[in-house]
Amino acid sequence: MNVLFVTINDNQYLPALFDKVFKNKQPADNYKVLLTRPLYKNESFFRMVLKYYNTFGFLEFSRFSLSMIRLTLFDFISQKKGMGSSFSVEGVSKLHGVSVLKTNKDVNNEEIINKIKELNIDLVISIACPHLFKETLISTPPKGCLNLHGSPLPRYRGVLPSFWMLKNEEKKAFNTVFFINKVIDGGDILIQQSFPIEKNDTLHSLISRSKIFAADVINESIKLVKNGNYKVHVIDPSDGSYFGWPSKEDVHQFHSVGRKLR
Repeated sequence: MNVLFVTINDNQYLPALFDKVFKNKQPADNYKVLLTRPLYKNESFFRMVLKYYNTFGFLEFSRFSLSMIRLTLFDFISQKKGMGSSFSVEGVSKLHGVSVLKTNKDVNNEEIINKIKELNIDLVISIACPHLFKETLISTPPKGCLNLHGSPLPRYRGVLPSFWMLKNEEKKAFNTVFFINKVIDGGDILIQQSFPIEKNDTLHSLISRSKIFAADVINESIKLVKNGNYKVHVIDPSDGSYFGWPSKEDVHQFHSVGRKLR
């Protein structure tokens, strides 16, 4: 089966996920990765940086920035010297012999649609892709488009579900894989898996652990879709909840319940 992963070239959380996914690839399957811009529609890089700074403050912004710079440097050195390790999605893909495509365009662009057809992609899997899939893209791969979301859908639809679950003092976190439709995080659920939130979990540690667990869910989803032997759980988004980008007050409340960002 030909699978296309649509994602971003993250160096914080996704390399470990993809490393685990690629290690479990079946010989008969063919994986490719499409790296997109890590920005929401009409959002500039400066605006994204400013939003993060204004929301989480100077200390977290500094820590996150230094972490990104450090991992980017490590990844560059590792790839240059052929050290057999990587700290980016692109680097991990290359280590596993997975072809990497790149685009600065919206994933719904006609050029991307034609590329999916040209490569005979059977299944598209969106992981941390900030672009909303439209009908033409959704209907292009024969076996559909899947999305990974870190929450117990239909609850915690939207962005940063790990933040909101910690803020609301949930005891369990979730990974959900669902078939993408026109409703944001509202498609039929293929798999939903829970794992405990630890007392000492920070936002960083919870997202990190979530992505490690998510690799198993992705691997199982591919197997189910390939075999065609699965049942979906239809959800009603109105029965759940939707959360957007947090405010400064939300971050203050997050800290007030004893949680840390890192």
